[in-house]
Amino acid sequence: TVLAGVNTALTVAGIPAAAVITGISVKFNMTHTWCGDMVMVLKAPNGQILNLDYFLNSTGGAGATTAFVNTVISSAGTAALNSVTNLYTGIFRADRSVATGATPAGPTGFAPTTNLWTGLYTNGASANGTWTLAMYDGGAGDVGTLTSWDITIDYLAGIPATGVWNPTTPTNTIFTDLI
Repeated sequence: TVLAGVNTALTVAGIPAAAVITGISVKFNMTHTWCGDMVMVLKAPNGQILNLDYFLNSTGGAGATTAFVNTVISSAGTAALNSVTNLYTGIFRADRSVATGATPAGPTGFAPTTNLWTGLYTNGASANGTWTLAMYDGGAGDVGTLTSWDITIDYLAGIPATGVWNPTTPTNTIFTDLI
């Protein structure tokens, strides 16, 4: 077990300050001799850290596995990552584990600080910056390779437009029901 693990970062830019974030998802591909040993967290630009996968929802997995293939952990996900076996493909919810002790919920320096996706941002502007995917293998002797990952941040472009109606003449200010 190497609790230091590894991490890799991506930079997000261009989200307007007034944007309303409606969802976040992380998609990754990884081969591994025992995917159930993996612990993965996401660190936001605001420094907050959310646990994405903690030993396949703390189960350790169903046995030797081979890969996370187009695995998406999303704020909209409802299925537990351990609800499928071998080739973890699909959209899943985050574990949000905050386990500590001998098997912490994040690699060294990446202990989870929030169990909510909304803890990762305060507004659109706060989603801009460096996002880090960090992970460690909780079992000895296993080998894995992260081959790709990306983050998608869905948002509304801003606050809906509002308007004020003012009458131009007294004739269009009153509705009269003739019945």
